[in-house]
Amino acid sequence: MFGLVLLILGCSSVSRSAAWPSHWMDASAGRVTPGNADELSADRIDILDSEDEEKARLWLSSSGRRVSRLSEMPGFSELNYVRNNARTPASDLYLVRAVSDGGGGVFSVYVNENGVMVLYSVMGNCVPSEMRVLLIRLDAVPKGVYGGCGGTM
Repeated sequence: MFGLVLLILGCSSVSRSAAWPSHWMDASAGRVTPGNADELSADRIDILDSEDEEKARLWLSSSGRRVSRLSEMPGFSELNYVRNNARTPASDLYLVRAVSDGGGGVFSVYVNENGVMVLYSVMGNCVPSEMRVLLIRLDAVPKGVYGGCGGTM
């Protein structure tokens, strides 16, 4: 059993390489981790279509925000997401920064009193190369937004 644990630990990685986009996303440094936070259910996490995501990424980048209520984004009512989900109240929807490697991984979001941690997980080595934006449902604006990119070989 101990050997299996060592094998799994040796094959997994959380990337914080030179390619880490620190201008876009901060690492958690223990503030929010899967061990000290609650995981958001998948129905509270939305991936925007590429057009909406690009608009949100440009706006978050130009405004210097790492998180924002969707309703604070200029022109948010014109986003495809909003038009296709008119019954979803915009007041509890937040745009948050994330990173990925452009592969076929999945996002997980963890929340505690210190903020949110957006983790991207993929099979193989993860080198975060893409600045992403997710739409998540929260009860209140998080104190901070942190991210990570992990892989398992």
